[in-house]
Amino acid sequence: MVSKKDTSSRLILKGPKISLKDWEKTDFAYYKRAVKSSVEWLRCEAPWTVSSFNYQTDFNAIKHEIDHNLKSKVRNNLIIYKNDTDPIGFVNRYWRSKETNWLRIGIRILDKNDWGKGYGFEAITIWVDYLFTELNNLKNIGMTTWSGNEALIRLAYSLGMIIEARHRKVRSFSGLEYDAIGFAVLREEWTRKTEYKTLNFKGGQNERQKQ
Repeated sequence: MVSKKDTSSRLILKGPKISLKDWEKTDFAYYKRAVKSSVEWLRCEAPWTVSSFNYQTDFNAIKHEIDHNLKSKVRNNLIIYKNDTDPIGFVNRYWRSKETNWLRIGIRILDKNDWGKGYGFEAITIWVDYLFTELNNLKNIGMTTWSGNEALIRLAYSLGMIIEARHRKVRSFSGLEYDAIGFAVLREEWTRKTEYKTLNFKGGQNERQKQ
C-alpha cells in the first residue's frame, strides 16, 4: 500500500531496473536539456508536430504537473530513474473526465539508447499499480497513440490493454495517413493478469527517502 503523502519525504516507487520518483529541481534542469538534445522521441510520439513543437509550452505543462504534485495526495507526474541515479524520462496522468473517473496516462523516455530495454514496461506497470491503489473509484486506465508508434502499441498490448477506440485517418505524416488509437485496461483485468507476477517486484511498492 502506498504511504500517505509526507511533505518531508520524497515518494519513490521502486522496481528492479527503474524507479519512479518525485521531481527535484535538478531533475527539471535535466529534462530541459534532454528534451532539446534530440527529436527522436518526438518523431515517435507525434512526428507531425516536429516543425511546430513549442518547448516552452511543453516545459510549462510539465512544471504545472510537478507543482500539482505538492497539492495532491496522488501524484500527477513522476520522473523515471534507471540504476537509481540516472533520469531518463517521466510518466504522467490526466483526466479525460474527472467527473466519471476517466483517466489517461502517458510516458516519455527521451534517449533512444534507453528504448527497448524494458524500462517503459516496468515504469508503466508500477505507475498503473500505484494509480489503481491510490484512486479507489478508478475502473479504467488508458493510453492513446497513433498507429505508426509501433513501440507504444507493443507496450500497451504487453500490459494487457485492449483497443477501445480507433479514429481512422486522423493523423498525417510524410504523405501517409494514420489512425489515432486508444488502449485501456480495467481494474479487474489488471488484477487478474498474472504476467506481472513474474516481475521480481510488486508494482506500487514504495519506499520513502528523506530530503
